[in-house]
Formats: sequence, C-alpha cells, structure tokens
Amino acid sequence: LDVMKSRVAREYNIAIDFEPTEAESARWLASDDPAKLKAFLSANRSSLAEDRSGDPVYIVPNRWTFQTVQKNWPEIRFSATKERAARAA
Repeated sequence: LDVMKSRVAREYNIAIDFEPTEAESARWLASDDPAKLKAFLSANRSSLAEDRSGDPVYIVPNRWTFQTVQKNWPEIRFSATKERAARAA
C-alpha cells in the first residue's frame, strides 16, 4: 500500500491515505424483487457502498453478521464477484 500511495502522489499529484476497516469482505447485491432490494438498502445504509458503476455493495463486517443478514433477507442475492460485459473493440 505504501508503494501505491507514493505512485499516486508522484504520478497524479494526489495525496492519499489508507485507513483500517473492520470489514471482512464485500458482496454485490441483487434481487428479483425491486421492493425487497430497496428495503434492504434502506435498512442497511451504514453498511453499503457503490461500485464504480453505481451498483450497491454490502460491506460485510464479519461472518456471523453476514450469516444473520442472509438468513433475514432470503430475497437478496449476495455475490462475491460481479460480471462485467466486455467492451466492444
């Protein structure tokens, strides 16, 4: 991370810093029921982020919490990866 920090500073003239987090992982969210997804997003705002496409990402604090969230929100799919369409040449 120190190498990345110095390269960004040198190449882009931008000062950055890194902070530790308690997050264990991240999961992209999807649901066949838009209302359920909206309800999940509303109920979990403090644990959410957006990827560069604006898609919602759940920040997983720990395994126990994640298992509880999955149990309480069976309509939500939590994906460890996100498929991206290939760019046209």
